[in-house]
Formats: sequence, C-alpha cells, structure tokens
Amino acid sequence: MTILAADLDNDRYERVEMDSDLSGLELGAFLFSEFSKGDPIVIIPPPADCLRFSGSAVFSIIYKSPISGRMSLSYSSFAPGLSLRLFGYDAVVVSGKAGSLSMLSVGSDGAERSVAVQYSGLSALAFEEAARKNVGDVFLSVGRAAENGVLFSSLQSGGRELQGAGLGYVFASKRIKGISFPSFPRKDLLGSGHEERRCRMRMERGRMAKRIRKE
Repeated sequence: MTILAADLDNDRYERVEMDSDLSGLELGAFLFSEFSKGDPIVIIPPPADCLRFSGSAVFSIIYKSPISGRMSLSYSSFAPGLSLRLFGYDAVVVSGKAGSLSMLSVGSDGAERSVAVQYSGLSALAFEEAARKNVGDVFLSVGRAAENGVLFSSLQSGGRELQGAGLGYVFASKRIKGISFPSFPRKDLLGSGHEERRCRMRMERGRMAKRIRKE
C-alpha cells in the first residue's frame, strides 16, 4: 500500500509504503484515526477497475467537519481522483498546519509545498488560473469565503463545488490555498469504448429514459 503523507507541521512530503490489506473507505477511516493528532484530511482515489467508464473515477475525502465536530465524508468524480489513481497512491493524508498560506503540488515521488501568500484573496478559479504551470493541471482549491473563516465554505475544482459543507474551511484552516495535480487524458484509458457503449445502451433502455422520451 502506498500513501502520500503531507506533514505540514514538519514540512515533510513523501511517498510512504505501508503494510496493510485495507482499501477504500476502510483504509481512509484507519488513516484518519492513525493521524488524528494532526486533524487529517484523507483523500482516497477511485479503485482501478472503475477507470473504464467516463465519470466513474469517484474519489473520497474524509475530514473532521467544523460544523458537527465529527468525521465527515465527501465524494467527487472530478479530475484529481484520476490523477491520484494513475500515480499509484492508495491514499493521501494531509495533516498539521502550514506556517503560511501554501500550495501543494502532487507528483509521483511525493509533493512539494510552495508559498501562496500572493494568491490570498483570490477566488478559487482565479487562483487556479494564476497558479497553473501546465495547461492540463487540475486543482482542489478554496476561495475568499474559506480564507475568511466561513464554516460552510466549500472546496472547489475548476469552478465547481465538491459536496461537503465546511471542507473549504478545513483546507483554509491548514493554510492550504490549493493542491495541484497533473492531469491525464481520459481518452487514453477508454480504448475502443465498447464498455461505455454497452452501458449507454442499458441506460437508454431503462425506465427513466423511456419516461423522458414520452414527455
């Protein structure tokens, strides 16, 4: 099992091999407990066998809700999940708190932290456009509301919000403006598209599709 451990307190970001048979949300809950002193954010990429279908690369984020004070869970099918899976990570754990507003750049060998004070006050989308090094880079980022301590602020990616109230606040409380990931072209993974065509045909024959056609 391979995890990316980002220790903001000690400014250490490395790829770590762990001996465990856990996977998915069970692994996420285990890591959330193991790193509990650092109030961790645990990101679980999608399973490898889900990458055949467009939109199926669903990743999970486990964090402590600033609203309820309990462990909470968010799901998303945005592009960062695909990047994490293709890098070979089984989980990403972000713990502690950075010394100043920062950005994390994820790579195959770990991550790098860079100062992001110059992006303070920007919306999430404006930050992504300003911080993007390559045209295909994708982000998880926060905007002004999170920086200003709004408990219900959201985490965003490409101008779209991830489900999970307070997740943006949690990122900002760790002084993380955003995390960047190199993107991978989806078309390279779909092959002939045979599985997708079969899936689309099943959907078109379904009850909901028939009802929509009647309306």
